[in-house]
Amino acid sequence: MKSIFTALLLSVFLRIPAIAGDRGPATLSPDKPRIGDEIKIEYDAASKAAFLRGVKSMSVHALVLREDEDPSLIEVPLQKSGTVWKCNFKLEQAKTKAVLFKFVSGDLVDDNGQDVWALMVYGDDGREVEGAHLSLAQVAYSGDYVGFKRPKDITVAIRELKSERDLYPENVQAAAFYWSFSMRMNPGEATRSKILSELSSLYERHKDSENETALLVGFYDRVGKREIADSMRSVWINKNPRGKMAENKKLFEVGTEKNAAKRSLLLEKFLMDFPQKGEMKKNLDRELILSYADAMDYEKVGNLLQRLYPRSSDINNAIAWRVISRGQRGRELDSAVAWARRGIEIIKSGKETRPTYMSEQDWKNNEASSLGLISDTYALGLFRSGKTKESEVAYEEAVKLTEGKEADINARFVGACLTNRNYRKVMSVVSGFIKRGMITDKLLGAYRTAYTAVKGSDKGFDEVVAKAKKSAKEASLQTLLKGRINRQATPFSLRSIEGKLVKLRDLLGKVVVIDFWATWCGPCQASLPYLQEIYNRYKDNPNVSILALNTWENDSGEVRERIVKKFVAEHKLAFPVLYDEGFAEQYGVEAIPAKIIIDKKGRIQFKSVGFLDGQKMIDELTTEIDLLLRDDFYKKNR
Repeated sequence: MKSIFTALLLSVFLRIPAIAGDRGPATLSPDKPRIGDEIKIEYDAASKAAFLRGVKSMSVHALVLREDEDPSLIEVPLQKSGTVWKCNFKLEQAKTKAVLFKFVSGDLVDDNGQDVWALMVYGDDGREVEGAHLSLAQVAYSGDYVGFKRPKDITVAIRELKSERDLYPENVQAAAFYWSFSMRMNPGEATRSKILSELSSLYERHKDSENETALLVGFYDRVGKREIADSMRSVWINKNPRGKMAENKKLFEVGTEKNAAKRSLLLEKFLMDFPQKGEMKKNLDRELILSYADAMDYEKVGNLLQRLYPRSSDINNAIAWRVISRGQRGRELDSAVAWARRGIEIIKSGKETRPTYMSEQDWKNNEASSLGLISDTYALGLFRSGKTKESEVAYEEAVKLTEGKEADINARFVGACLTNRNYRKVMSVVSGFIKRGMITDKLLGAYRTAYTAVKGSDKGFDEVVAKAKKSAKEASLQTLLKGRINRQATPFSLRSIEGKLVKLRDLLGKVVVIDFWATWCGPCQASLPYLQEIYNRYKDNPNVSILALNTWENDSGEVRERIVKKFVAEHKLAFPVLYDEGFAEQYGVEAIPAKIIIDKKGRIQFKSVGFLDGQKMIDELTTEIDLLLRDDFYKKNR
């Protein structure tokens, strides 16, 4: 019988992209579809690169990218014929620019190794329609486009933008996107001069279109031609006081107003003068309510919550949390608890509108997660109102809905149980958290308190915890194997703070840990001592290399170097520190600290973002490193 380890390795192995001699599981035809075409879709489960094998049902999720509208998700069931699953998908939405595809069976997803399949839409002239390459540039830049993943790669985004501009040189959105990259990657007078030249040319072509001119105006500001930008705004605002230029100007005034009371008045008038719809309206309603709360005008908060339609549990949760987490008491706290309770009712009513880009299953999962978060808000409100018994019940529901994955919620739940002296429940709950790898120093402290209260002393406590941690390590291993990325790492050659050039290719044959961090980042600062502990553990192992890539600093050049060197010296960090040069984006880093684990063959296997607990970080990283050091891991991945 195969071991669990072997079975999991095999299942993960099947996620890898197509190899030589195997075209991969998915076939989409025609490869240059036009609006009105029927797209034939096939998924061959016999392909060596197929992840979905032996499943009983399958559907293709097609994300339709459209002009000036939210993406639209279409789910089409496939029918099985032998080893091949088939369906047809009609491309009929008029403004479609491109379509992304992935294959789904229950909770299993084949997204081509986090590089979803894509088709651009073509016109009758045989060329890609305007906006097709722009859409794929946006996908490459985001990395995760509403659940459809592709490698976050600025180089690919720029290439797509160049293709868009070659085909459609008058596309203002593509130009603006491209200019933003240029100013970030090549700042200086030469870049500004080139952008100004292109700006002038595009303005001449679009000077009669307010919407296009409104986008160009912002770049006149950015290249230092504020007088030109101000002149354009004045002309358009005088001509059309309710137009796009006036709207942008007023919205900017709202966003830069620091005083909450003044900001809420400005936003009220803005929404009257420039009525919004869809996601923009929802976001501005949320901002208005939060502005009322910041100004402590809770009467207006309540009135607006009553008027909002459709109802939004997200807004209810945001405002309730804002009041409750501030520690306010009395009538304000009672109101916030009521708002949280109303948000729970909104979700349970099932009447919230599902976004066009979200699948039915993803929406159900999202609603469950949202219900868990707002139940946590409600529980905290009850706890601070002195209703600790009711709070414990609400927290238990919150933990169940969030599957025990939210460390802060877990800690608040256990805290409520301790307050209620429900020690046996604390022992049971925390033991479960440990076994699932969700453990923090705070939870261990609560466990010891409860254990001592029940047993009369803490004798035997460490043995109980050690046994639970052993189970947690096995569970963590299985989770890691299921969540492998298995994608080739982008090669880099970066300078260390000592001036040494470090090349990733020279580290082939080693397990490489890369930690992206910055001196100003609080969570980074908290995590670095634990990275030092991990470094100390493996520094004498020739098969492991740990690198800290300093990124996203507010300063550059010699100033940056001075700040980083001083930080490293003050914190007594001994591991190699390199200066990142744009590789954070190429590695799909969206927040820091972020850790990338690369195997001996130069493939990214694991990624983690953020920092909550030092011991948890040590346990996770050492498990990942030790797993990749095992010889049998690679034998199963030939």
